[in-house]
Parts: sequence; structure tokens; C-alpha cells
Amino acid sequence: MPDRKLNAKQRAVMLVLMAEGRELSNTEMDELYGLRLTGQDREQLDDQDLVTSGRSGNGPFVLGLTDSGWGWCADELTAGRPNASRQESLGKALYAVLAGLGRYLEDVERGLADVFSCVPDESVEDRIRAIYRKLAERPGDYVSLTDLRQELNGVSRAETDKALLNLNQEEGVTLAPEEDQKLLAEHDRAAALHLGTQDIHLLAIESS
Repeated sequence: MPDRKLNAKQRAVMLVLMAEGRELSNTEMDELYGLRLTGQDREQLDDQDLVTSGRSGNGPFVLGLTDSGWGWCADELTAGRPNASRQESLGKALYAVLAGLGRYLEDVERGLADVFSCVPDESVEDRIRAIYRKLAERPGDYVSLTDLRQELNGVSRAETDKALLNLNQEEGVTLAPEEDQKLLAEHDRAAALHLGTQDIHLLAIESS
């Protein structure tokens, strides 16, 4: 898990990218919010796999949240107000809003992606397929639901389970239990999908 001790500017940029739900260039972010992510601040978030950043030629850096970045934002909903130098009034108020949003999403069993989405028309099933392509060395290989759920930070468990069951109806998709139960850690058991009388731990997609 990445080190999440971010400074005030880094936190602000992360939350702006969450709120916009899309990639932003430094120029656009500066025009809209008076923020730019440069130098060591940008490199640290990039190294921690919280943002993607790139530029075309001499143009400004374009920034976007990774799946881990969305997970960081989801964690912030219940993190409480920041300490030390970040205890300004507006900062406290912002984290009160985040806490309220977190309570609402938990009550309705929804995720951040339902509020802020980079690709509004992308379904959870589409995201699962995209994450599968990232995790699997080749089509048809098994990937663990533990890793899949971690990459889907911001999507509720109920939505993930529903999407997995929908995918299971499609040709070429296989949900399977781990044959050697001794290989399962506690977090693997917690991530299992309950299907009938079985606990499912693995997903394979022949063509994703």
C-alpha cells in the first residue's frame, strides 16, 4: 500500500481530480482552482501510483487518478479532519463534507465511481474486464478476487458482487474457488464471492 502521508497541496490536487472525475492538465487545474502539481509533489504521487502524469512535447503535465488514487480518495471519506498545519477552517469544513458523503455512500451501498466517474458510461463489468487485462498475464489466466477488489476501490462490495454474477452469465467467464484452501489468507477469504454453497476466490476471462 502506498505511503499516504500527503502534504496539503497533494491532498488538494487528489480531491480536485476526484471531483472533476477526469484528467486535468496543470494549466486547466490552475485556471479552475489555482493549483498546479509540479516537481517533487508530482513525482511523489506518481511514484506511489496515486496519479498518472504525462506531457506531450513541451506542453503542461496532464494528471489523472489511478485505481489506487481513487482508493485513497475513498479512504479520505472516513479519515477525519487533517492535523497540524492543515487545520484551517475551510479544510475542516471540507472534511466534514467528505465524512457526510462517506456516510451516505455507505448507507446506500454505492461507491465513489457513482458520484465522480472519469468514464460516466463505463459499467462496473467494463471496469472489471479492464482490471482483469491489467492483472492477468494472458487471457484465461486466473486472477484473485482479492486483487480485483483492491483495484476496484471506490466501488461498493454489493455492486462488485452483482457485476461478477452478471459476468458469470457470459461465455468465456469463469468464477472458481481456490482448490488448495491452505493457500488462502484471511483477506482472501474475506474477499470471496458467495455463490450458492461455494466461496469463489478466482476469476478468469478467456477474451476480455
